[in-house]
Amino acid sequence: MLNKAKKTVLELYNLYFNKNMFVIAALGYGSGLPFSLVFITYTFKLAESGLNLRDIGLFGLAGLPFAIKFIWSPLVDGMKIKFLHNILGQRRSWLLVSQLIIACLIARLGFVDPQANIMGVVYIAIAMSFVSATYDIAYDAIRVELLSEDKQGPGAGMSILGYRIGMLVSTGVALIIADQYSWKTAFITVALTFVLPIAATLLSSEPHRPEINLDKRSLMKWLAKYVVEPFAQFIKKHDNWVLIILFAVLYKLGDALLSKMLNPFYQQMGFSKTEVAEITKFFGFLMTIVGGMIGGWAIYKIGVVKSLVWFGILQTLSNLTYAWLAMVGHSLPVLTVVIIAENMTAAMGTAAFVAYFSSLCDRKYTATQYALLTSFMSLGRWVTNAPSGYLVDPVHGLGLSWEWFFVISTVIAIPGLVLIKFLKIKDTKTVLNLGDVD
Repeated sequence: MLNKAKKTVLELYNLYFNKNMFVIAALGYGSGLPFSLVFITYTFKLAESGLNLRDIGLFGLAGLPFAIKFIWSPLVDGMKIKFLHNILGQRRSWLLVSQLIIACLIARLGFVDPQANIMGVVYIAIAMSFVSATYDIAYDAIRVELLSEDKQGPGAGMSILGYRIGMLVSTGVALIIADQYSWKTAFITVALTFVLPIAATLLSSEPHRPEINLDKRSLMKWLAKYVVEPFAQFIKKHDNWVLIILFAVLYKLGDALLSKMLNPFYQQMGFSKTEVAEITKFFGFLMTIVGGMIGGWAIYKIGVVKSLVWFGILQTLSNLTYAWLAMVGHSLPVLTVVIIAENMTAAMGTAAFVAYFSSLCDRKYTATQYALLTSFMSLGRWVTNAPSGYLVDPVHGLGLSWEWFFVISTVIAIPGLVLIKFLKIKDTKTVLNLGDVD
């Protein structure tokens, strides 16, 4: 038993404690920071400035580029940034440029007064979304290309780790700095932390990928190779591509519907802001990291298919724990259990989801094909924006009880689980051969 435990520890060490995994986590930090800073943390400042709730909600539309990023993803695959390409390569040059622009936009946002210049805020938010989505395209591509197929699960776990740390800094830490000093100080400080993903970009190696050679510099040939071919190749390679796209929309749909109404739910259950922050932020952050790491290791051990099924079932059933909380009412122990269950299983499901998407991409067109899949995943979030509030609003909607709302969030996730059976997934189960450990 002890010998087996030592093997497991050594296996985990070899999986997670290496240069590529640390690079992926650091770049994941840069991915998780901008969106939550602008569309979660900054809404606090908008509320302070007197902007009404309807307009604050509409402000979220500035994040639309994340749902349509596949449109310009061919540029990240096929357009060279000449003054950096020869030094850093295709992926790292796109990463570095987008990182520097994001850091500048974050710092600039701290100097804009939304009361005096709300349109200036909107323009910066749209620009931030566009550049951050571009960063995600390059980041997802380099993450897939740096790792072998059987390491995509652990890579997804490290990605979740970095992403959640970025969210924690851009929400919790930024709010504390803003409260103690000023919004300007908070945004400048957060912008400076982008030195971490920048350093990861500079210290990482450019992944090897098949070159696409064009005989002549022709716009039509470029479009054919980098715009038409990636989508055509994906359709040709995956004859069930319609089901794959549908799965991308449906697999996390229950979680997407749930997340929109959690804060109003906590408020109606009588939880204070401090209680919500301490439990959902601390335990949620910790359990997401634990879930992502366990999920990544489990995918490596049991493969993508079983992981998608079992983690999908667990993340779906975890929504019912909120129905339990709705019946119990204000209870910190029950809330803690709910947050642990929901965040752990959601992270495990996300790790399997990301590993599966990564396995679908041809490395000639990683950025374009992965962006296509994640754009449809984002579409699920957009689809649930309006219905989530309509279902529970007693005046302007159906007025369903919270218990029924959470039951519905569970039921709508079932089609995504059923689709797994028809996806013809090539599994990635691999076990490290480490020999005997004394």
